[in-house]
Amino acid sequence: MMQKIVKCVLIGGFVLFLWGAISWTVLPWQGKQIKRFSNEQQVQTAIANNIDGSGFYVLPNLHQYAKGSDEFESAKARMSQGPFATVAVMAGGKNPCMVCSMIFDLIVKIIAASLVTWLLLHNSGPHGFKRTVKIVTTIGLIIAIAATLPYVIWFGFPIGFAITSMIEAVIAWFLAGLAIGKILDKKA
Repeated sequence: MMQKIVKCVLIGGFVLFLWGAISWTVLPWQGKQIKRFSNEQQVQTAIANNIDGSGFYVLPNLHQYAKGSDEFESAKARMSQGPFATVAVMAGGKNPCMVCSMIFDLIVKIIAASLVTWLLLHNSGPHGFKRTVKIVTTIGLIIAIAATLPYVIWFGFPIGFAITSMIEAVIAWFLAGLAIGKILDKKA
């Protein structure tokens, strides 16, 4: 049984990773969702001159003003007029090493597959291939909805980006479910 668990974790994680790689590098849908600033250097300089280190920034940031104050009301007006922005800033830059990012992403996917495998093995009832695929795909759908839509609601992430991200996640977990289901369904 331990061999099956290890196979589920490694192959499931690799399938998640592989689908993500295909989705981002081969299919055009993700890249089309990411816009480019007309003058990246000016925006980069403006950000560098107006931050207090790495972090997640919101413009305007209502949380920094006392509720009901003139500054708060002014920030609310600026928020409704736009532009409204959310920016993840790495003040010291980001290592452009694609291989490094891919290794960390693969590790995250293996951890996720191990948690789903654990859930499957602690689920009462018979495990069949179809049932496993349904459960894993449903977990993917839950992850997609719960992890993506709050960013649309609270931080203004574009709905197109959110939809493609959710579709990517559901497909990834469906494919992982096929792999995990096949392994678990094999007779020892």
